[in-house]
Amino acid sequence: MAKEGLRYNCFHTTALCSPTRAALITGRNHHSASFAGITELATGYDGYCCVLPKDCGTVGEVLRQNGYMTAWVGKNHNTPTWEASAPDRSTVGPTAWASTTSMASTPAT
Repeated sequence: MAKEGLRYNCFHTTALCSPTRAALITGRNHHSASFAGITELATGYDGYCCVLPKDCGTVGEVLRQNGYMTAWVGKNHNTPTWEASAPDRSTVGPTAWASTTSMASTPAT
């Protein structure tokens, strides 16, 4: 990918999994993505609620809008605990994002 022009050269980790993952998939500061901490420590304050805002697009959404199919595979620590046990009724997290948030994508056919 780097040979064809895609390079991630301005990314900062947060020393915690959920905020780092939220920053990586959105390209925003973890506070802007509402993940100032891990989901178990979510609060009602702006930047700390651990619910990805609708206006905070993800790389998976951009890829989907450009003809790719995406899937979220592996550990998901970006779904609040109150939503984690209701995968079919989830209003936030990968289920609500229509499984379009992923770092692994294949072209749609």
